[in-house]
Amino acid sequence: MNAGPAVGTLGAGLLIVAYGWRYVFLGIGLVSLLWIPAWWKWMPKPPAAPSEAATAPVTGVLEILLQRPFWGSTLGHFC
Repeated sequence: MNAGPAVGTLGAGLLIVAYGWRYVFLGIGLVSLLWIPAWWKWMPKPPAAPSEAATAPVTGVLEILLQRPFWGSTLGHFC
């Protein structure tokens, strides 16, 4: 997961030099569409009938901002 952006940036940069940014942009977009059939086949199925006990409580933005794990994750992704 961490090497993907580095390898992708290098690979896309080399392709841009060879073919131009428009072709690389279009090619990456078209290749990403290959994921759709797999997603349709293996996507999570929604529950048949949601019950009141199964619904999760609504969490507000302030409540999320006050959580230490949120800031740890944010700092880790930033670095």
